[in-house]
Amino acid sequence: MPTPILLVDDDEFARSFVRTVLERAGFEVLEAEDVAAALKAVRHLHPKAVVTDWNLPDGDGGELARTLHNREAELPVILITGAAAGSEPKVDEAQGEFSSILYKPFSPSTLEKAVRAAIHR
Repeated sequence: MPTPILLVDDDEFARSFVRTVLERAGFEVLEAEDVAAALKAVRHLHPKAVVTDWNLPDGDGGELARTLHNREAELPVILITGAAAGSEPKVDEAQGEFSSILYKPFSPSTLEKAVRAAIHR
């Protein structure tokens, strides 16, 4: 049975790319477009990790990670962001909330390795 991973991004193109990479790597991909849907999905679908974009319609990836860590302390959260490393102070401040941070563009193998490392830590 494939390991379920929750993908949170409101951009369909970005979700499609990440979904394809993770499915090819053998994961089951669950999807949410915003923080509210992500919290509901975690509560009901029990993913083994969350991959989230920083900019979401109803919040940001840092807020999502903090909320998830308060509810599910062991659930790894991986951030994917279009901000250049060091260019977004809020991302820099939230670094401790994430298992890893991937800056776009990233390779499929980088994403796969980050997810595998997060769920096997």
